[in-house]
Amino acid sequence: MPIAANWKTVVDGFVEVYHLQGIHPQLLRFLDDVNTTYEVWGRHSAMYMPMGVPSPRLKAPDDDVTLRELSAKGSGYHGKVLRSSRYFREVDGKAELTDGVSVRQALIEAGRAEAEELGRDYSGLTDAQVADDHHYFFFPNVIMNIDAGHFIASRIRPHATDPEQCYFDMHVFDWLSPEQKAARPRAACRGRAGYRGRPGARPGLHRAAHRAARTALQRLRERAPVGPGVPRPGLPHQPRRVPVPRMTGALRERPGDVLAARDFALHRLAADTAQVSPDMLALLGPAGAVSYGELEARARRVAHALREDGVATGTRVAYLAEEVGRCLEVLIGTAQAGGVAVPVNWRLSAAEVAGILLDSQAPVLVTTADFFAALTREPEALTGVRLVVLLDEQAAAAPPAGADVRVIGYEEWTADRPSTTLATHRDAKRDPQDVALQIYTSGTTGRPKGVMLTGANLAASLPEICHMWQLDTSSRMLAVLPLFHIAGVGAAIGTLYASATLVLPERVAAAGMVDAVVTHGVTNLVLASVLLQWMLNEIAARKERGEPVPLSSLRLVAYGAAPISQQVLRDALQHLPCGLLQVYGLTECVGTIAVLQPEDHTLGNGGTERLRSCGRPLPTLELRLVDSDSGAVVERGDVGEVQIRSRG
Repeated sequence: MPIAANWKTVVDGFVEVYHLQGIHPQLLRFLDDVNTTYEVWGRHSAMYMPMGVPSPRLKAPDDDVTLRELSAKGSGYHGKVLRSSRYFREVDGKAELTDGVSVRQALIEAGRAEAEELGRDYSGLTDAQVADDHHYFFFPNVIMNIDAGHFIASRIRPHATDPEQCYFDMHVFDWLSPEQKAARPRAACRGRAGYRGRPGARPGLHRAAHRAARTALQRLRERAPVGPGVPRPGLPHQPRRVPVPRMTGALRERPGDVLAARDFALHRLAADTAQVSPDMLALLGPAGAVSYGELEARARRVAHALREDGVATGTRVAYLAEEVGRCLEVLIGTAQAGGVAVPVNWRLSAAEVAGILLDSQAPVLVTTADFFAALTREPEALTGVRLVVLLDEQAAAAPPAGADVRVIGYEEWTADRPSTTLATHRDAKRDPQDVALQIYTSGTTGRPKGVMLTGANLAASLPEICHMWQLDTSSRMLAVLPLFHIAGVGAAIGTLYASATLVLPERVAAAGMVDAVVTHGVTNLVLASVLLQWMLNEIAARKERGEPVPLSSLRLVAYGAAPISQQVLRDALQHLPCGLLQVYGLTECVGTIAVLQPEDHTLGNGGTERLRSCGRPLPTLELRLVDSDSGAVVERGDVGEVQIRSRG
């Protein structure tokens, strides 16, 4: 069936139990969403939802209400089973249960009675396995709801051209008796809402789903009774049980548990989206558009080239250039080859860049001919560098005399490389504590420091970044900040993590930023405070000249990295038709540690004073103020040293 929504939005609506509150609120009368439990296997998961029990979320959970709602005609499989219970009766149109049994007890008894009548063997199943809804999610888009008597297989597919449309395919399968199977020898299941006549139809799904059903039901039989720490026979490895928190602010109450299931890895940054929607737009700029499929193919060619040039696990690969698109190819390709990308500040002097190259011990440098020429004039700048890849193809540039450095153009270097996944990358199990990215600080308190960010660091922060920056697949983020800055690389990685589009401006100047927003329908900006001021000045100047400045596509502008005057914030509130988000942070904590939310950007009711704040800390870290001498936590209103500990 067609649905007017992005396919990922629909998938997200079914992988957490809180979807009942929005999609199936009627089920809360007889399904306990609060005491549901999760199991997580990498990117796949399961949740076990107790049936026949009202949600504690209801103001007055009542077994009579549960009985009435569950036994009503049209309530589905469980309602049919309950109505067949020997304890169930209707008196004057009102449902009742005899002998003081509960709805759940009646449901379990009726399920076992039906199984015996149909010749099914439930002797090895617990009561929970007979009654409860076992909801499995298979990444990226397959959902199965299984109980002892039947199961539902669903698949959510993206639309070929419209990101705001998708298809929801559903099959319902019943476990038939031997007599029913004999009467229908070619269909040991009953299916509806199938693929026939639908775009992208796959008639073989009936057979595949039936095989999957037999496997899933067999595993359901093999499961031990539900309980913390109970082993799961028949599963590939021991999963981590995650009790679902009460959903009032669940992400903020238990961020570690929720975020762990996202299973982020830098080497899959483009691959996950390319796998299900390769034509989705990843990059858009002066050189044209690049899809996720193309970005992933280019990154794989880089990975093969790096591997053949000796890059192994932990090897640093430095990138010194302004071009964002190539930087992302190198960043992802380096991760796929097992290395660690080191974006270098191209605004530094040759001597300062030389210091970073020496400190990182990067044997590979990707740069331009101009930067390379400047480094060749700096003594010992290329010590340890064995390969220089030039983005502008001027491979004739000569290395310093006596230096053992090979110089090659980027296109020549990646030409004829396969776009297949490296076997070592495909088969390897990455340790989340391995370094994924090395970013150098600005050096405001001394020499730049190389901050080694792990995969766990990025995985713990990215979902919160996407949430607070309001990123989804329809977003278009303008890449204004350079990727050697934590805010710049965070914005780029967050955009691709959300399967959104990164817009590359022709030039980072006030006019260029405004033009990009107007031309490409940019929705999100992450700016240094001074860039926000430049952009506001350009908008005001155009309005004074009577020029139209259509900025209606903007949804959120984030700013930070330096103090900002209240006058600039007043101008922003006047000229920008979107929310403002102030971010405060540092490289060592993967960027943001505190935010001033859009609702805090007001001028009335004390808002002017609030605009001077750096906001509230993120739920993914711990923050406190201590006395710099004693280390004791200071009282509210006192001056202290900020101490931060991030998750991951």
